[in-house]
Amino acid sequence: MKPAAKIAIIAIIIVGGYFGLQASGLLDKVFKKSVTVASVDLPTAPENAATAGLTFAGIPSSDVSSKSAPQITINVMAWNAQLGLMFANGGKTTTEGSLMEKNGVKLNIVRQDNIGQASQDLIKFAQAYSENPSTATGVNMFAVMGDGSPSVLASLNKELKKIGDDYRAVIIGSAGRSNGEDALMAPVSWKENPQNAKGGVVSTVLRDGDFNIVLIWASNNAIKINPDETTYDPEAINFIGASDNVEAGEKYITQYSEERPVVLNGKKTGKKHKIQANAVSVWTPTDVTVSQKRGGLVRIVSTKEFTGQMPNTIITVKKWAEDNRQAVEGFLLAMTQGGDQVKSFSPALDKAGDISASVYNEQNGAYWVKYAKGVTESDKQGLQVDLGGSVQFNLADNLNTFGLAPNSTNTFGIVYSTFGKIYKDLYPEIFEDKFAEVDEILDLSYLRNLQSKVGATLTGGEIQKYNEGDVKQVIATKAYTIEFATGSSTLTPSGIAEVEKIYDALIIANGLSATIEGHSDNVGGENINLPLSEARANSIKTYLQSKASANFPDKRITTHGYGSTKPIADNSTEAGRAKNRRVTIIMGR
Repeated sequence: MKPAAKIAIIAIIIVGGYFGLQASGLLDKVFKKSVTVASVDLPTAPENAATAGLTFAGIPSSDVSSKSAPQITINVMAWNAQLGLMFANGGKTTTEGSLMEKNGVKLNIVRQDNIGQASQDLIKFAQAYSENPSTATGVNMFAVMGDGSPSVLASLNKELKKIGDDYRAVIIGSAGRSNGEDALMAPVSWKENPQNAKGGVVSTVLRDGDFNIVLIWASNNAIKINPDETTYDPEAINFIGASDNVEAGEKYITQYSEERPVVLNGKKTGKKHKIQANAVSVWTPTDVTVSQKRGGLVRIVSTKEFTGQMPNTIITVKKWAEDNRQAVEGFLLAMTQGGDQVKSFSPALDKAGDISASVYNEQNGAYWVKYAKGVTESDKQGLQVDLGGSVQFNLADNLNTFGLAPNSTNTFGIVYSTFGKIYKDLYPEIFEDKFAEVDEILDLSYLRNLQSKVGATLTGGEIQKYNEGDVKQVIATKAYTIEFATGSSTLTPSGIAEVEKIYDALIIANGLSATIEGHSDNVGGENINLPLSEARANSIKTYLQSKASANFPDKRITTHGYGSTKPIADNSTEAGRAKNRRVTIIMGR
C-alpha cells in the first residue's frame, strides 16, 4: 500500500497551489477535453532472480544495536519493494548483528504513507540542519515512487532552495520496484478488447502512479482519457477521484455513483449521465480488498508489464548527504545487501515480512511475503485474479536502473523525463514551472563509489529471459515511418530520430520480445524490395544493440523483410506508397 495523492496533488498541496487553482476555476479549464496521450515511453526492468553464490547473512537479533553510529531516520510507505531494507535493519531501529549495524549505520524506519507529510518532514530537517548539523528534527530521507518524483521534487525544491541550492533534494538510490502490485483492474471485457473501455469509469487517486498506469494502457490502445473528474465522456476513459488508495477501492466496493454532464470533444451536450465505477486502479493491499469484498475485476495491466515505472526511490538533502558520505554509502550498501538476501534466501524474506508487519503495524509477516511474491486467487465472484508483486534491489540492480552498469541505460531517467513531460502537457496550469533536468535531481556519486569499492565481489542483478523466435502473444503493434538513404539500409538523421522512439518504446517493454518487420511500396521488383526491407529491419536492430546491448540481446529481437507483400494502403497513389514504406514493431511474448 502506498500513500494517498503521492504525486501531483500532494506535491501541489505542499506549496498551496492546488486548492488555489481549484477555487479560481482554473482546474475546470485544465481538465476539460478528453485527449489521447500520444506517447508514454516508460522503461522496464528485467525479471528478478536469486543471486548465485551468495552466502546467507543469518537472522539478525531483535535487540536494538548498542554500537555508536550515525543516526538516520527514513520515512517509508507500506511497500514490499522495501523488504531488503527491512531485513538489513533487523527491525524498526537497527538491531544487533544486522547488515545496517555491520555497515556502521543506525537507522530508524518510520511508516509515513502521506508523501506531503514526508516532504514536510524533510524540509523541517533541512531547515534545522542548516543551523545545527547535530539536529534530530524531521527525517533525513524518504522513499517515493519513481514516476511521482518529478512533481514531488519540484515542490520540495521550491522550498529547499530557499535555504540554499546545496540543500536541494536529490535521489541517491533505490530499494526495489513494483512488479504487479500497482494495477488497473477492470471487467474481463476490457482484457478481451481494450476498446470496450470507452465510456468506462475508473476509481483511483488522480494524478497518482496508478492513474499513470491507466494513461499508459490507454495510450498503447489509442483510447482517449477524460482528465476532468466532473464530466463524463462516452468515448473516453473517465475517472472518479479518491483522496487515498483505500477510498478508491471503497468507491468500487460500495458502488458509489454520481450524476455528471456529458461531454463530447470537450463540449457539453446538455445531457446528464449517472456514472458508477466499473474499474479501479490501485495498489496492494487494496487490490486484495477489492477482490475479496466485491470482485468482478481482473488485472488488465500493471507494473509487471511496465516494470521500470515505479522504482522505490530514496530522496534526501544533498548537503547532508555530502557531509555524511560514509554513512550514506553504508546505508545504501546495507540496503542492497539486504535486497540480495531476501531474494535469495527464504528465511531472510520471512524475517523481512515480520519486520514489515511491525514497521507498518498492519497484517502479519506471512501476509506481506505472500503478496510480495504475487499470487493468483479466486475473487468473491469466482474470477481468477492476479494480485501483488514486488522486487527488491541489490547493488547491481541499482547500477542497471540508473545506467551505471556497462551497456545499460538510465531507466529511471527515462521515467522521470517522461512523466515530467506528460504532466506538463496534460496540466499546464498546474505545472507551470519547468521540471528540473534529471541530472540535477540525481546524485549517483554514492552508487559509483560503492561500484568502485565492491568491484569484483559485486553480485549479479536481475536476469531477463526471452522466448525464442517471433512474438506469439501480441501485446502491442505500432508502425513507424523511418527514412533511409535511397536504395540503402543506412539510416538518415530523421530516420535515427524515429528509431530513438522505437528505442524508448522497447525499453518500456523490456520484459517483452520484439519482432521488427520491414515493408516497402511496390516500386521496383521484389528481388530488390524483399532483401532491402530485411536489411533495413536488421539495421534498426543493430542500432538498438549499439545503444544498450544489455537490453537488446539477439534472442530478444527477430527481424523480417516483407517487401511490398503486405500493403496497408493503395500503392497506386504516392500517399498510399508512403504509408506502405514502414517499419512495424510487434511486442509480446
